Amino acid sequence: MQLRAYQTDTLNAVRKSYMDGHKRPCIVAPCGYGKTVLAAQMAAGATAKGNRVLFLVHRQELVDQTVKTFSAAGVDMELCQVGMVQTITRRIGQIPEPQLIITDENHHAKATSYRRIYDAYPNAKCVGITATPQRLDG
Repeated sequence: MQLRAYQTDTLNAVRKSYMDGHKRPCIVAPCGYGKTVLAAQMAAGATAKGNRVLFLVHRQELVDQTVKTFSAAGVDMELCQVGMVQTITRRIGQIPEPQLIITDENHHAKATSYRRIYDAYPNAKCVGITATPQRLDG
């Protein structure tokens, strides 16, 4: 997959954010920006280095779509798990520890189920992606 210049700029901004000491940067971009493609590039880079990746989604339909996109981007799916938050929460301790956690629809990340996952893997780098960074509860 060929990234557009603005997508490359976004990935570089995420890298810089980590270097600046931020623990959990969030990519905020509109629909059609290619957020899943960005996530696929991050996951491909991580798995190419032998790192495990966990990609969190909130709906089952997104699991299949994401696996297809990640596979097309060259992500080593043996090292990458794509799963619904509800499923991953039940499997904490049973899945290998990820070095990178990518959260789709990151505005959900403050929910208890998401927090359980992040707390279970405190050494993992995290990055969120969303078009809507504000939660209805503020």
